Amino acid sequence: MGPSPELVTAAHRHNRHVSVCGDAAADPLVTPLLIGLGCDILSVAPAALDEVRARIRRLRHDTCASLAAIALTRETPEEVWRLVEQCCLPSLP
Repeated sequence: MGPSPELVTAAHRHNRHVSVCGDAAADPLVTPLLIGLGCDILSVAPAALDEVRARIRRLRHDTCASLAAIALTRETPEEVWRLVEQCCLPSLP
């Protein structure tokens, strides 16, 4: 599970960065959500770094922020994945 919006807000209020590492940070369906929630650092395996960088460059922060806010209202993970696919499909590899 990723960070909550409240955690990100609290961390930023105290001048702390929010970092996510591992497979979640590299997942094409999760990356836009983490960016939209305000995560500052995404740490991924070296083998995934170029792909993740390229994907992030194609995303718009405002789109990711709107997407994350809407995703928080969804009931199931499947609904969230469909939302991300609809909103970010051109940006996904």
